[in-house]
Amino acid sequence: MASLEERGQKSRTGRLWLECLIKPVLLMMAYVRAEREGDWLLHAHCVKAMIPYFFAAGHQNYARSSLVYQRAIENLPRSILAYFLKGEHVMRHMKGLWNGIWSDMFIESTFMRYGYGRAGIVGITLKPETLKTWALSRHICSQLMEDLAELRGESDEYRFQDSHKEEAASRISSDKKDREALKRKLEMCIHPLKPELHPEQLVNVANGTIGISKIRQSALAKVNCLSSKNSCLLDSGNQSKRKLKLWQQQRKE
Repeated sequence: MASLEERGQKSRTGRLWLECLIKPVLLMMAYVRAEREGDWLLHAHCVKAMIPYFFAAGHQNYARSSLVYQRAIENLPRSILAYFLKGEHVMRHMKGLWNGIWSDMFIESTFMRYGYGRAGIVGITLKPETLKTWALSRHICSQLMEDLAELRGESDEYRFQDSHKEEAASRISSDKKDREALKRKLEMCIHPLKPELHPEQLVNVANGTIGISKIRQSALAKVNCLSSKNSCLLDSGNQSKRKLKLWQQQRKE
């Protein structure tokens, strides 16, 4: 990373690629790893590192909510933190390796999926009372189905996932072809991390077009926001802390 930082400082184009593509991609990969492995400390680190990108991209709702979330996880009760440090902040359909998923994804793959299934409610009726009855009883029906599967010895509780689908020979071969195709494409472009090949202005690495002044100013503003991430967080930190206190008071009420 130090080498990338050094190259990024020598060219506007290199700096844009580093701050707005390479670093975000590496950060997203680390975030996925944190969830898959149930690594709470890595999760907390990635959340904090993502906040400046929400501000730079103009996603104000994400930016505000993530600040509140960050303050909340920094002040967790010791009893809750102990569970999270064991990896219990993620959900799993079965025991195994690299198969932790986000809670909202778990809901989509269970409760919401049942709604679109043969016994689901989607496409059957839109009557409010019927929908209410189905939704409020779905968790009980799901538990009964799980109990029946356990009696038959088909429950996920007795299964263990020791490999991931990405490790299959077919997926490895497919990924290799994709990497080679991407490499061939990039070899036809201006290298984004070789500053000696770049003009002083921003340049399109695919066709060599020089960016107009308006594009350069917009891109530079985003990069500067990311570079001064601490000041971005400081400006909104006090406001998020007040929101967290208000949210805690509302929960008590």
